[in-house]
Amino acid sequence: MFCHWLPGVTLALAVLAGATSLPADDLSSEEIETTVIDSEEAKRIAAGWVGKVVATGERSITLTGDRDKVHQAIGAVKLADQRAAEDRDTKREQARPVTRVFKVEHADAERLEMLIRQTGLGLVKADSALQLVVLSGRREQVEALQAVLGELDVPREVPERKDVVLDAYLIGGYRDAHVFPAMPAVPQGAVHGIRETFPFASYNLLEAFTVRATSGGDEATVRGYLSSEPLVEYRFQVEVRSDQANPGEIELDDVRLTFRVLEKEAGMYESEISTHLTTREGKTVVVGKAGVRGVADGVFLVLKARFD
Repeated sequence: MFCHWLPGVTLALAVLAGATSLPADDLSSEEIETTVIDSEEAKRIAAGWVGKVVATGERSITLTGDRDKVHQAIGAVKLADQRAAEDRDTKREQARPVTRVFKVEHADAERLEMLIRQTGLGLVKADSALQLVVLSGRREQVEALQAVLGELDVPREVPERKDVVLDAYLIGGYRDAHVFPAMPAVPQGAVHGIRETFPFASYNLLEAFTVRATSGGDEATVRGYLSSEPLVEYRFQVEVRSDQANPGEIELDDVRLTFRVLEKEAGMYESEISTHLTTREGKTVVVGKAGVRGVADGVFLVLKARFD
């Protein structure tokens, strides 16, 4: 009796029999040693490809399984170990102290030093002669400080400094009626306002002068004498503090008018008007009144300011 096997019967019977082992040529067992990651982390990564992974040391594992899978697992572990080493080196580099020199172009080096010290991010030293700022600290600190310096060291917009011209008038008020020459329009207009509070019988323009001052600049001063008996010396001074944010406003600081009366018998005495005020360009302002014996019953200071 003869039996004939059809092609593939032998393979079919092997599969039905439940063969559980791989051919010897497909099996692989290899050991790998890592540099940074430990064996437990390496096992976790390799387990995604092969089922048998054994730790053989603190930083070494042995993988057993299909040759291709073992090689894939080894590649994954090596890649993870390389990235961990790069991260470690990066952190070491960032922690290493560095020094950078920042060349100041626009700001004041010493003022920048004071500002940077307040951040507490690193060491800073300024050289005002060379206009340099030296930064020391960890790399990320120094880079942060360089960014701050870059934001601070920029050209500043210097506001335009305008001259302010002040027209000043000294007006005398008298209890008795007198006939005086007609006043110009500006002081005459001020007299209408003065009458409401000080109803003198007559008014006279004693003196008029003009002074120019620079906004934020030095004090402007005028000296002179009134045509009177006894002799009266006056001194006017003013500072223009700054241009206000509102267009047309002028801030006047230390507005001071001092009278010095020289009498033969009584000697010398002084009277003064002193104030600080903000006015609008072109507006006539009655600043104050002083008593000056021998000149008038009251002397008023009137100002009109304008930009030039």
